[in-house]
Parts: sequence; structure tokens; C-alpha cells
Amino acid sequence: MKTSIVAIFATAGLLLNGCATLIHGSHQTIPITSDPPGAQLNIGGSQYITPADVSLARDQEYQAVISKPGYETQTTEIHSSFSAATLVDLIFIIPWAVDLADGAAYSLEPESLELRLQPLLASTAAPSAVATAPATVTPAAATDVPGLPVAPTRN
Repeated sequence: MKTSIVAIFATAGLLLNGCATLIHGSHQTIPITSDPPGAQLNIGGSQYITPADVSLARDQEYQAVISKPGYETQTTEIHSSFSAATLVDLIFIIPWAVDLADGAAYSLEPESLELRLQPLLASTAAPSAVATAPATVTPAAATDVPGLPVAPTRN
């Protein structure tokens, strides 16, 4: 009887090896959109154009930076937390260790990002590329103005 129970647990342990790894893998796809679309997205050392489906390792924290000319840059964070799928693994130590080692024991939040970019205000917009020179004002000599009497000069 004891041998049967041990055999059942051993078989189950082999079948459930890395349960979270089998269920959802070590990476998670996060859909990221912006309004307006076509913004530049920087996340995890990679660049994308929104909308984008980004595959990220589950066991890391991320900062998403979205920018588009004429709009304020938006920054948001994606957090990694312990996944409930790995609770099944606590029955067997080896599957739990596998999930922890490959990152499948975690999940990313939020599961999707939708960012609305705000237009830049005129006062915060970049200065115009056209530079103007300061005006130089030269006083006119009295003799240069028609109709004015010429003042006598003292010597």
C-alpha cells in the first residue's frame, strides 16, 4: 500500500513538473495601446510603435515610456508578483523550484496598458527653430529728418 502511494505521488510529481511553466510559461504578453496610436514605446530595453503586443519575462519589473511629438511623455510601471498558479506546486518541491527558477511563478500587472497622451500646451511647447536677432535702434541725426530746423552746432 505504501509503495502504491509513493508511486502515485512520484508520477504526479513528474506530470506536474513546473505546473506554472506548463500553464502560462515564463513570459507574458502585455498589449500596450496609446491614444493617439503611433507613439514610440520604450520598455525592457526594446522599442515599439503603439499599438504593440510586448512579450516580457514574468520575473522582472518594467517601466514603460511612451512618447510622441506634440504630446507629453507618459511613464508607467509594470509590476511582477507571485502567481497563484504556483500554489499547486507546493505539494511537490521540484515543480515549485522549476517555476521559481524560470520565472513562471510570477505574473505581471497590469495585464494590459491603455495610455491617453496629453497634447503639449503652447507655453510648454518647444521654442520655434527660427531665431530673431535683437533689434538695433540708431537715433536719427537732426539733419536726416526733413522739415525739422537744423540746430546750430557749437564749436
